[in-house]
Amino acid sequence: MYKDKKIILFIGALFITLAAIVFSVSFENNDDHILYFICSGALSGISSDQLIFSSVWWGKLLTILFKLYPSFNWYTLLLMIIQNISFLTIGYISLGVQKAVKTYHLLLLLFVLLGFMLICVLKIQFTTIALTAILSVLLCIQFLSVSTTGWCLLAGWSLLAFSIRLEAYLFLIIFSIPLIFSLWSEKKNIRPLITFLLICTIGWTSIYMQSHPSKTVVAFDQIAAKPVRFTATSLSGTGFTSADVLLMQSWYPGDPAFFNEGNMVKLADRIKSHKSTIEIASEWKKILREERYIIGLWLLSVLFCFLISPEKRIFSLVLNSLALALIFYLIAFSRFPHRVSYPIFMYLILVHLFYVFYQEKKLLSKSVISVFLFLIAVFKVYSFSDLFNLQRKYHAEFEQYHQYISANPDKVYITALGGLPVEYMSAWLAPEKIFPHDNIIFTGWYCYTQDYAALLKKHQLQNITKDVVNRNDIIFLLNNDGLETAFKEMMLTRYNIKCTFEEIENTEHLPLKRLVQVD
Repeated sequence: MYKDKKIILFIGALFITLAAIVFSVSFENNDDHILYFICSGALSGISSDQLIFSSVWWGKLLTILFKLYPSFNWYTLLLMIIQNISFLTIGYISLGVQKAVKTYHLLLLLFVLLGFMLICVLKIQFTTIALTAILSVLLCIQFLSVSTTGWCLLAGWSLLAFSIRLEAYLFLIIFSIPLIFSLWSEKKNIRPLITFLLICTIGWTSIYMQSHPSKTVVAFDQIAAKPVRFTATSLSGTGFTSADVLLMQSWYPGDPAFFNEGNMVKLADRIKSHKSTIEIASEWKKILREERYIIGLWLLSVLFCFLISPEKRIFSLVLNSLALALIFYLIAFSRFPHRVSYPIFMYLILVHLFYVFYQEKKLLSKSVISVFLFLIAVFKVYSFSDLFNLQRKYHAEFEQYHQYISANPDKVYITALGGLPVEYMSAWLAPEKIFPHDNIIFTGWYCYTQDYAALLKKHQLQNITKDVVNRNDIIFLLNNDGLETAFKEMMLTRYNIKCTFEEIENTEHLPLKRLVQVD
């Protein structure tokens, strides 16, 4: 059996490696692209360890590597290594079930894991990777006999996850509560777990004190990500207009002289009280629609656990109640994107399935469950076939955009929401091949970084609102009518400048426009 486990684990590792090599790997959203650009210095020419949502220690590690060998994509490589170690750890735990379980049970279970984790391999994201690392830690605590050395390794792995994404600490603490409850109710020793959590808390505090993002970035991120509709009444006293808010919700900042920390924080605080019941319900509907497969698997895993592992019912109730409370809070007061939802649901699924398969009896039931899960995983893997083709198509399209912008070094391109789909870029693109003339400016939270400030200075700009009017060398990549309308309204109300966007070239893909003043 031990030999079979090693073979199965090797198959899983080979599958992950081949998927990352053969298929086109992309970042899930543009956050990772910007972080990659910052730490590599691909845009500004200056490698920086200020990665906003990550710790300065993670940033320093990346900048050191990029300085040693600047032509290699260290950012993607390190994230892929950390992710794959987490996946293989989870796979190892899945193979540690009781001897009574058949080898084909293990193989089917591992295939289920790979089927649902494949999306994380093809579309990587730093938040997902950090949370997956914590997921593997939680499963190790629950299903492995952890030695003193093991606790130290888990603490180190957790601190690495915190360094990549500071909020990963909350994931660990929240889902450790049911574990503490379970150990306490079973009259087991909880001291090692408590000590581990205290060490993690001290480590995270040190990381946070060194690295927490600016209040301006946090506020802008909150405002931009909220589907909240503001009225004149709700904006009263903030100094912002509805056009300002719409512009930010299109990930485009205004004049930094006004869009400063004090004003931004005030508006972000106002947002917390203006998410209506209808908007919350809409978010729930969106999640149920987009995550229906993994939510369905979660509900099935809970059902299987209740039927086959009755001694874990109370633990399951506590765990799922806590998870639902967390999900509701994130939807109502923050946001619940795929990069956060996926690790949470995967943890809930794995915990329940592992408790099922750790039972020594009811092999027939396990066989039925295994086959059923296998069929689901096959369907999930099959559904990725379209993604494979799309990834290749997107990478080819981005290369066209890349060549066009690189062929016009005398122009400065400002890309706003929907203008340049940077998500189409291959995650393995080397720094030296990313817009070699540094003639592109991204918007969003990137506008509050040192990297962005250096880029503006290079192009003799103080901001990207009033300073870009009537400049023939500045080209907008815009494909968002709402953004254009909000921008023109903001310019009129804040600067008394009437302007419009003129299409300057009709290309096949790129929406090229120039901002001109109207007399």
